[in-house]
Amino acid sequence: QLIPRDVVALSGGGAVFIGELNYYLDVMVHYSFFIRVDGSGQPVVAKILGRDTGPDGFAHRWNHIIRTQDGAFVLTGESEGTMPTGSIPLMKLDADANEIWGKRLSADANGAPYQRSMPNGLVEDTNGDLVVFTNVQANGDPSYQWMIRTDASGDPIATYRYEMPWAGYSACATSDGGYVVGGSS
Repeated sequence: QLIPRDVVALSGGGAVFIGELNYYLDVMVHYSFFIRVDGSGQPVVAKILGRDTGPDGFAHRWNHIIRTQDGAFVLTGESEGTMPTGSIPLMKLDADANEIWGKRLSADANGAPYQRSMPNGLVEDTNGDLVVFTNVQANGDPSYQWMIRTDASGDPIATYRYEMPWAGYSACATSDGGYVVGGSS
């Protein structure tokens, strides 16, 4: 079963879809897919990214994709369970879905492992920095909203935790350089 998670429109027509492919016999087996179509909807690139796709070798559900200023794509998604600290996945792909780099980001400045991370937004600033917005539930605490800023290579610059427990569902950049995150508390 193909489960689309996000889509990004391409200038000149076409789009890229990402999501997961799973089967009913084993609901824990998740494979990610990347499909690029032309302006008429015909597939140009269709690639299964694989169960071990991700910088830490764990399966991820890639939920968000953006097209970067250099024409590549950056993805982020969910990870959960007893993964090592810092396993919020971030990956950059070229137009043919070949990996340029993969990173694991840490939302916990104190280094404590967490149980679940659910990114809800990914944007690129005009200077090329990437910003990931994610809900993180650490050590059984309520979910908190985090903002993680990286440089264009995915290396962390700053991490912010918003102290009110709430869950974000969507995020976008504003024209004045700020961000809007929608969610519930």
